[in-house]
Amino acid sequence: MVTEIVKVLIQYMPYCKGNRHQTCFALAGWLRKKGYTKEEVEETVKALALHFNDEDVADRLLAVESTFSQDLENVSGWSSLVEIIGKEAAHDIETRIPTIYTYTNVDGTPLFRILRYDRPEGKTFQTEHFDGKTWQKGLNGTAKVLYNLPRLKEAITGGETIFVVEGEKCVHALEKLGLTATTNPFGAGSWIDEYAEQLKDAKNVIILPDNDEAGHKHAQKVEESLKKYGINARIVGIPNLGEGEDVADLIAREEIDREWLLKSINTPVQPLILPVIPLVEALEKELTKNNGNWRIEKLLPESGLTLLAARPKLGKTEVLLKIGASILMGENCFGRRTQQGRILWITSEDSSKRIYEGLTLYQAPHEVIARNVFTLDQSQVSSLLDADKIIETAKQLKVQTVIIEPLAALKEIGNLGMKNRLNYETLYSAMLPILRKAKNAGVLIVGVWHSVKGKAYLKDVADAVDAPLGSTAYTAIADSIVAIGLPPNATGWTERRVMAVGRDVTLDITLRWDGTHYVEAFTAPNEIMLITPERKAVLNAILELHEKATPTNIAQYLNKSSTAVRVALSRLHADALVARSEKGYVLTELGYTALGYRETSETTVTSPSKPGVERF
Repeated sequence: MVTEIVKVLIQYMPYCKGNRHQTCFALAGWLRKKGYTKEEVEETVKALALHFNDEDVADRLLAVESTFSQDLENVSGWSSLVEIIGKEAAHDIETRIPTIYTYTNVDGTPLFRILRYDRPEGKTFQTEHFDGKTWQKGLNGTAKVLYNLPRLKEAITGGETIFVVEGEKCVHALEKLGLTATTNPFGAGSWIDEYAEQLKDAKNVIILPDNDEAGHKHAQKVEESLKKYGINARIVGIPNLGEGEDVADLIAREEIDREWLLKSINTPVQPLILPVIPLVEALEKELTKNNGNWRIEKLLPESGLTLLAARPKLGKTEVLLKIGASILMGENCFGRRTQQGRILWITSEDSSKRIYEGLTLYQAPHEVIARNVFTLDQSQVSSLLDADKIIETAKQLKVQTVIIEPLAALKEIGNLGMKNRLNYETLYSAMLPILRKAKNAGVLIVGVWHSVKGKAYLKDVADAVDAPLGSTAYTAIADSIVAIGLPPNATGWTERRVMAVGRDVTLDITLRWDGTHYVEAFTAPNEIMLITPERKAVLNAILELHEKATPTNIAQYLNKSSTAVRVALSRLHADALVARSEKGYVLTELGYTALGYRETSETTVTSPSKPGVERF
């Protein structure tokens, strides 16, 4: 260690007659403040003097003796060094010579130390343990202790308040204010209950977090750990901290002082009336609980509430059967990844035979249905159902998806209907607790709603949102809405348009009835479709604009209004001629067919906008 330090110092130190003693004083003070022992500083000063052929080595060592005989706050270090060698050179030395933080037992015997290098590319650390004579690399199983332990025990005995901070630098910053502080080694995330045990007799502990996500998490962990041991501990927020800053930064800028810190200790904590937490903490809880998962990707959330709405006899049960079979088998539904799971199917509208046969038509095997689909024994049910009991039953059965057909079978909603109180306020207040309980239980409720006022034809997203009309509370509270209706250009009853909207939810697909069940209608017909010149112009624009085919760009390309283009795109999408992409719109296979293109197996580009297609 000393050899490396001397190699750095000789590159910068103007060690010559007239300033040698002053240089040794500045160097000794600086190294002491950086955590070096008296023996290491003496060895360094001696080696430097000998390198420059200084005949008065003994006098130079007296500078070290004088430095270590003073209280630390009276020692001059960095400022004196800057006066001698200049700020730039002093900064270079600072980044190349580590600061040392020594951890000791209660009587001050060194156990291990951390060497911190503040290099331009970032902080790095090394550890050394004391073997009784010298410092050796690594920890070698050394006991884990808090920093500043001897002073800590004195303060605890004297009934002083202890500050827990993140990092040794903050400990020393608070010491300058006459306060007692400590930290655990190795920074945020490294606290263990063993450290709390070392503070078990403390009367009052204040935790001062660093202002970043890791710092706040660390502070919470420390507080929880200390309270396990019955220690009176609380977190105190520090004002005016920038991102990533700590209490030492504010003390250095003289923005807080001893008086402010002591006032923060003595100010009683007023408990919040509501259980308020920081937004980032709420986000963390939300992500931890949901982990961004879906029952069906971008369609059904993993837990919460989904409404499936349509006018009577438009295929709600058929769509439910298709969704249910996909969940049972964990197979893609509408081209979306699907998480496999069990289903509790509660219905007062369909027989068990209808549900069973419907699931088998969508390829769910008998053995899968037998193990994973449950329903209520209708002979034992004589009243509306309680949402709490449904959710608890689902948890007992390890069911992830509950289908309620219709949603009005829930007591919380049905009672409002009987009292003619299905307005926004009462409905929202009834459904919100159901939503929260379902999310907390990890259960998805798919509620079927018969829309008397909703539209039979789904022209656009607005029609999907309007599907569960009766109260806007439905659309406000649900995580997603799946609406079923007729495509705007439907000429019969064999096609259905399924649209979904919600939080991160998107779906717009056409289904065709094949005589037994619905299939996704993406297969191009054998004959070329007849389309109007206006629609063909939009398709050509998408082809030419390629990845830039947004409604705005298409409108500019065609010199049409954005509204007209959006309407045209909605209708083309309903006819499966175009599909939405992350960047705009693209042609489907049917769209290329309508334009008079067909796919080729050749790799040559015969169309200016789409590889591998040619005219015919």
